[in-house]
Amino acid sequence: ERVDQSVESIFEVLCTRGIRRGNSPANWDLAATGGQYIRGAEEVLGEKLGTALDTTLLMAALLEHVGINSVIWLARGHAFLAYWRIPDGGLPSSSLDAEGARALVNLVGAEHLRIVETTAITNDRRMSIAESSAATKREFALDSVAAGQLTFAIDIRQARRRGIIPLPARGLSETDKPSVVEY
Repeated sequence: ERVDQSVESIFEVLCTRGIRRGNSPANWDLAATGGQYIRGAEEVLGEKLGTALDTTLLMAALLEHVGINSVIWLARGHAFLAYWRIPDGGLPSSSLDAEGARALVNLVGAEHLRIVETTAITNDRRMSIAESSAATKREFALDSVAAGQLTFAIDIRQARRRGIIPLPARGLSETDKPSVVEY
C-alpha cells in the first residue's frame, strides 16, 4: 500500500508540471531504423514536453530514486511502465523479448505489477493514475491478444545488477555552478 501511495504521489506531482505530449525531435539516423531521440529528465521537465518513452523513462527514474523497482514496457508505437507492488519484485533477467513479455500479463493479473500510463501526466491526456492504468491494461495487458503487441520489457533493478547504469545527470550545484553527477 505504501508503494502505491508513493507512486500516486509522484504521478500527481508530475501532473502539475505542465508537461505536454509531443513528438520525438527529428533524428534521421534513428528514424530509418525505427528509433527515436530520447529526452532526458532535465529536458522533459525544462521544455515541458515529452513522448511516451520520455515520460516513461522520467517516471522510472523517479521511482528508482525512491527505491521502487519498475519495468519499462515497449509495445508497437508506445511505451509505458509497471511498478512492482511486492517487496523485491523483479524479472528473472534484465530484459525479456516479446514472448517473455507476454508472461508479464500474468504478473499484472496477479497484481504483483501495476501499470502506469505515463502520458497521462501530460496536459494532453490528463487523467487519474487509476483511469490511465486501466485503459493501458486493457490495450496491452488484459489478454494474450493485447500482450502480443508487447515487443520488449526492461526491469530496472535487474539492469542495474547487470552493470547497466544511468547516463550522468547535469544540474546546478548549491553555488549555481554547473555540475555533473556520475552513477
